[in-house]
Amino acid sequence: MIYLTAFSILAVAFGQIHRLRAPALAACVAAAVLATMAALRGADVGRDFLNYQEWYQFTTEDASFLERPFHLEAIYFGLNDALSSVGLPFRAFLWGIAAISIFIKAKVILSFSSRPAAPAIALLVFALTFYLLHDFSQVRAGAAVALLFAGLLALANGSRARFLCLAILACGFHAAAVFGLLFLLPAHGRRSRVVDAIFVLGTFAALASALADTPAVGFASEWATELDPRLAIYVEYSLTGISEAANPFSVPALLALALALSLFVGRQPPETVATGTRDRVAITHLRRSILAGVCCLALLYAFRDIGLRLYELSVSFIPLAAAILFSRKRRILPKLLLVLWCVATAYIYVFRENPLVEPYMMSLS
Repeated sequence: MIYLTAFSILAVAFGQIHRLRAPALAACVAAAVLATMAALRGADVGRDFLNYQEWYQFTTEDASFLERPFHLEAIYFGLNDALSSVGLPFRAFLWGIAAISIFIKAKVILSFSSRPAAPAIALLVFALTFYLLHDFSQVRAGAAVALLFAGLLALANGSRARFLCLAILACGFHAAAVFGLLFLLPAHGRRSRVVDAIFVLGTFAALASALADTPAVGFASEWATELDPRLAIYVEYSLTGISEAANPFSVPALLALALALSLFVGRQPPETVATGTRDRVAITHLRRSILAGVCCLALLYAFRDIGLRLYELSVSFIPLAAAILFSRKRRILPKLLLVLWCVATAYIYVFRENPLVEPYMMSLS
C-alpha cells in the first residue's frame, strides 16, 4: 500500500501546485520525490538494479556482463562511464538521470493539462505504471521516453525538426526509442486516415497470428541480432525455455487496445483552436503508439523479453492521454478504460502473488 499512498499524496500535491500556476515547481517536486524513491530503494525492490550497478562499476567492454551495441545507447553509456570514472556514487547517478527524466515528463504532462484534476490523475497513472518498472532502475528507458515526451509536445506544436532531434537523442539512451519515428507519419487529412486504418488492420492481423500460434520467428534473423547483440540473448532465452512466452491477450493488453480504439470517436470540441489542434495531433500519435505496442506484443509474444519491452515503451505515453482526456468534460468511455488499464497494470507490477516490484525498502548504503 505504500506505493498507492505515496503516489496519491504526491499526485494531489502536484495538481494543487499546478493550480497555483507554478508548473516548474510542480515538476521539480514530482522529480525530486520520485527520483529519491528510485535512488534510495533496496536492490531487490525492482528489476535490473544489480545489472545497472554492474554496468556502472565495470566501464570497459570486456568487464561488462552484457555486450553493448556500439551505435545505439551511446549517450547513456558515455554518461555511465564518464561519471563512474570520476567517482560519482551509483545511487547519485541513478538519482540524476531519474530526476531529469521525471522533470521532463512532468512538464509535458502539465503542458497538456488544462483542468486542475488532469495533471494529478496523469501523474498517478505514470507513477503506478511506467515509473515503477523503468524509472525505478531501468533509467535508460526512463530517459528515452522523457525525450520522446518532449518530442511529441514539439510535434504537436508543429515542429517536426525538433521532434526528430529529440527522437535521435532518445535512441542514445534506449534502442527501442526508434519506434518513436512512427510519430512522423501524417496526422492530418486523408493520408492520416489511411495510416490509421493500416495501424488498426495490422494490429488485428498480429493478434490473429498470435491466436493461431504463429509468432514472428523471423525476428531472430541475423540482421536483427547484428543491430543489437543483446537480441540474440533474448531470443536464446525464449528458444531454450528460460523465459516463457508473453500473453498478448492479457487484461492490460486488451484494455490498452480498447483504449486506443475508443480514441477514434467522440472528440470533444476544442476550447481553443490552437489547443484543440495540438491535442488532436497528440491523441492521433498516442493511439497509434498503443496499437503499435499491442502489435509488437502479438507478433513477438514468443520472445517475451523483446515483445514486452516494445509494448511497455509504446504504452508509456498513456499518462499524456490521461492529461488530455481529463482536461475535457466528456469522453467517459476512454476515461474509464484508461483507469481500468492503470489498475490492471499496477496490479501486475505490485499487488499480484509474484509481483514485478517488491514492497518498498530504503537503502542508505
